[in-house]
Amino acid sequence: MGASINFVEHRWGSRTMLREDAELQTADGLSCPVCIGNASLSGAFIETRLRLPMLSRVFVRPKSAEGGEWLGAFIVRTTEDGVGLEWLEPGLKPISMLLSRSLRRSN
Repeated sequence: MGASINFVEHRWGSRTMLREDAELQTADGLSCPVCIGNASLSGAFIETRLRLPMLSRVFVRPKSAEGGEWLGAFIVRTTEDGVGLEWLEPGLKPISMLLSRSLRRSN
């Protein structure tokens, strides 16, 4: 009998709509432009046509000048429009900076 893996997505914090251009890189070096559709302190939804398997480790870097650090994540959800990510280290300063840009745009 084969073992099955059940992975539970752990969302906490409010999702913030972003529409932020970014770069996504896979653990094996594949890189492509993406759009961060929304994000929270625990994860994000990345709009992409790239098909990636569940639980793949990826890195995302916003294209904006400030906060351009690579953010590590795992893919926890896939849709036709993109992938849902859970950050490896939720609450990091770069994630907070990414979310704060959305607040500055809306004011």
